[in-house]
Amino acid sequence: MNSVLLTGSNCRHAFYANQINKVFNLCGIVVEKKRDQVSSTNKTHFTIEHQNNREAYEKKYFGDFSFDSLKVDKMKIKSGNINSLNVFDWICSKSPNIIFVYGTSIIKDPLLNLYKNRIINLHLGLSPYYKGSATNIWPIVNKQPECIGATFHIINEKVDAGPIIHQYRPILKKTDTIHDIGNKTIRDSEKEIMKLYHFIKNEQAAHPQDNNIKSYVYKKNDFNEKSLKTAYKNLRKKLIGI
Repeated sequence: MNSVLLTGSNCRHAFYANQINKVFNLCGIVVEKKRDQVSSTNKTHFTIEHQNNREAYEKKYFGDFSFDSLKVDKMKIKSGNINSLNVFDWICSKSPNIIFVYGTSIIKDPLLNLYKNRIINLHLGLSPYYKGSATNIWPIVNKQPECIGATFHIINEKVDAGPIIHQYRPILKKTDTIHDIGNKTIRDSEKEIMKLYHFIKNEQAAHPQDNNIKSYVYKKNDFNEKSLKTAYKNLRKKLIGI
């Protein structure tokens, strides 16, 4: 079964690419240059320090992984170009049966239409509770640690709203930092990818999301110094109780 991965450019994305390739034998990877988590309009000394620490923790967790180690055709693109026609043509040239997505810009037509119900996203957040950006930080801000986790879902025209294949929550400790929490969630995808394999192999049906559940949708610009400081404060108050 041919598959293509669309992903970001950081080492956490390289980790995911390596794990996917172990199970699905990728025939192509599109690597989109990743933008900073904090938008340029929201950058302060505090948010910049957070970003720097995030990169350091990510290297600690995933520094041994790279795209170069994968003997797979790769296409590197600028941020925001994931829906360009040259990317579309390159993906189609690989004739994938299925497309995996993690950490890119929002996928749109014509790719979305051509591969309808065959594009699977790893969303770092539990849908439908948290959708959009920084969705494992907002549960900390809102004191809902039970909503920290990840969702494998089919991509449709609405952000993080497609039918759910599988969800999981990382095992956390009360001493975990905000960066430990994010990286543990990504790291745990390694053992959860087999759920994707069995889903696809057995042609199982994904489950539509419950629209009656209260849902938070956050954009990148919502993430600022105030919200970040609240998250750090809540963690210091032992929000994670294990």
